[in-house]
Parts: sequence; C-alpha cells; structure tokens
Amino acid sequence: MQSEILEHGSAFAVQRSPFGGAEWHLGEIASCHATLDEAISVAKELKDTHALALALDWAARQAFNERNPAEVDRLAIDAAGFAPE
Repeated sequence: MQSEILEHGSAFAVQRSPFGGAEWHLGEIASCHATLDEAISVAKELKDTHALALALDWAARQAFNERNPAEVDRLAIDAAGFAPE
C-alpha cells in the first residue's frame, strides 16, 4: 500500500481529504478520522504543503463540526507551523 501511495503522490492525499468529509456526513466518524489522518500523514511524508493545507483544513472542519475546540486549535497550530513568515 505504501508504494501505491507514493506512486500516486500528492493526488492521493488531496483526494482523500474530501472523501473523509463524505464519510463523516454518512455517519462513518471513525473511518473519517482515519482517512483524514492518513491524508495528513501522506502529505507530510511527501512534503507537499498544498496537500497538507487541504488535509488540515478538512480535519479542522470536521473537528469544528464535532464541537472539539481543542482539536481545532491543535490543527491550527500544525497549519501555522509550515506557513511562510
């Protein structure tokens, strides 16, 4: 699976984020979290800031929808960590 992910590169990470959002809306909360965590992890591994920004945005939206301000803050800090100064 890992070689398949790296073969498709950033497209994999970018496509996984909205898929995770769809899972959340369908009630698949645990699967949503796993999918978004995977998208964030792949984007970080590939050092793709665009894919990482998208994945963090989707994850933060889901945390907001779940009324989890601590997770929203954590994701915002992660996003700020790679922002240009």
